[in-house]
Amino acid sequence: MASNSAFIPDLVRYAERTLDREANLILNSGIAHSREFDRERVKPIVDYLLHPYEHGFWSFSGVWCPDAPIFRYLLEELGTLDEINEVQEAKGSSFVARQLSEEKREELVHVTSRLSGLHFLFLAAKNYSDGDALLKIHDRYSWIRKIDLGKFNKTFASACEEFKKKVYFKKYNPGVGQTNRLISTAEGLVNYLHSPRTSGRLCVAAGDKKSLQGLFEFYNILGVVENSKIERIFSPEEKLFSPYFEFLSGVFSYVILDERIEKFSQALDYYRASDFTHSISTLGLMAEDYLTRIYVTLLREQCAPGMTLGQLNHTLHKRIVDILQPPKGALRSVDDIFAEIGKLEDCDTSSSYKAIYRNLLSLIVDDRAFFGKRIDELKKDSPKISPFPPRIRDNITELLEFRNAASHNTRVPLGEFEAVRTLYCLVSVVNWWQEFLENTDWTNDRNKILSDAVLAAK
Repeated sequence: MASNSAFIPDLVRYAERTLDREANLILNSGIAHSREFDRERVKPIVDYLLHPYEHGFWSFSGVWCPDAPIFRYLLEELGTLDEINEVQEAKGSSFVARQLSEEKREELVHVTSRLSGLHFLFLAAKNYSDGDALLKIHDRYSWIRKIDLGKFNKTFASACEEFKKKVYFKKYNPGVGQTNRLISTAEGLVNYLHSPRTSGRLCVAAGDKKSLQGLFEFYNILGVVENSKIERIFSPEEKLFSPYFEFLSGVFSYVILDERIEKFSQALDYYRASDFTHSISTLGLMAEDYLTRIYVTLLREQCAPGMTLGQLNHTLHKRIVDILQPPKGALRSVDDIFAEIGKLEDCDTSSSYKAIYRNLLSLIVDDRAFFGKRIDELKKDSPKISPFPPRIRDNITELLEFRNAASHNTRVPLGEFEAVRTLYCLVSVVNWWQEFLENTDWTNDRNKILSDAVLAAK
């Protein structure tokens, strides 16, 4: 067995590429859906989604070891190692993966690099030791039926105990290998960003450290990961936002209180298909819808149909300025002074001229004050009259940039990061609006609500 373990990782990689049935096991992306979770479990993820820079997320990562002792044990119990030995002796190491029977090739792959199979095995062992009914096992995990669960429980007693205490709970679902959904364990909610079947490494994300601790200890007791660590991620931005789409998909109903999620579902499907331009464009349409709601609700007037996101944003702010800001001072006309000069006659006394001089000087003083004020306004950024706090204003601007880039096929590169940033900006705007709707006294008149909003946004 030891002689074979050195080349098992290479053998697994080759078997992955040649296993015909694997094409049928690729998970469909499906539409976004939010499952019911305990609100306390959801809170760390919601905190991250609304304020990723402040909260970051927690990551458990390591290199997957397909030749770990538990996998060698299972392959030996299944007889897979015996067949590997026979083929190796007859054909040599380079021909092993090709010459293995389909059954043994599947066992090799599913035992060593399928997280769900590993978790199904430990759940079956737990049920066996507790005297509970045995699991209904999917055909792809039929190899578990060949394992002596009593012997397995004794051989891996520490790992079995850790699984029962830190991973398993009453509603536990062992199908953990999917990277496109949230997984619930005894200690919290996690998302597998990278699984062994796709990258040869393991990376699990969570909103808090506690949610990862049980999995970390379980996998390390088993020895299936090397160089493993738990760390809190704040940067770089690409890494900070890596779980954003899947986190939001899993807890959507806890973040966005809107039953009309069709476009979000569509944007998520585009994202999972790596069609980031259409994902951004779809999110931009959602942003237009929300900004239209904000416009109509705040101004209490209909907006022109068909306005783009940029037009909505500009018109909304212009109308608020028209409503709240007093008219700016204007230059005085010199017509009256010219009229007075025209009435002068040669016989007029000096007092008549003095009155005109005073008017001229007053005009000059007023003009200087007017132009001085305008120069000061141009030299410094005057406070923007807006109902949006600075962060929301910035995020609307960023939404607009990405939306325009996606709509007009500009040369601005649009990739996965830009799609996630667009989603984050949209979520921040929607969340601000939800809180504004809840906290505003709508019995007040329009001007009072607008002025309060502008004051609170500064």
